[in-house]
Amino acid sequence: IPDSIINKPAKLEKEEFEIMKEHSMHSYFLLLETGRFSQDVLEGVLHHHERRNGTGYPNNLVEEEIHKYAKIVSICDVYHALTSKRVYKGKESPLKVAEYIKKESFSSLDPYLTHIFLDNISIFYVGNDVLLSNGEIGRIIYVHPQDKTKPIVKVGEDFINFLTPQE
Repeated sequence: IPDSIINKPAKLEKEEFEIMKEHSMHSYFLLLETGRFSQDVLEGVLHHHERRNGTGYPNNLVEEEIHKYAKIVSICDVYHALTSKRVYKGKESPLKVAEYIKKESFSSLDPYLTHIFLDNISIFYVGNDVLLSNGEIGRIIYVHPQDKTKPIVKVGEDFINFLTPQE
């Protein structure tokens, strides 16, 4: 994929996006040639942009046509893409991204694997400082087991429970 497309500081044109979508096939064939990776790993690489609802690429696969490894990599790829700064966009809050991934588990991402991912990634939230929308800084002290995207945050001596509606 040309650097001019990878590092473009604006939205890709339709033709550029079609070229960008070739990265999964290029990666698949590059790894295949090494002879060092199992077919399971190769499937994960090739189909990590496939979506349960058929909106992905390169083959518009649906549901059970998508290899389990590809489903796992797709969740991780979405998380990484949205929480990383890019030349064309800033990074998102891990909790906002977790909420987005949870929502996508009802349509494009595997719900079972998404649940496992969110259970495990949420372990890393506790103890982290967060910037709240009101400008205050707090520390995540607890993540609710029933909703991994709604923590309890300590701000000064106060506690904010994001599982319950805020006034």
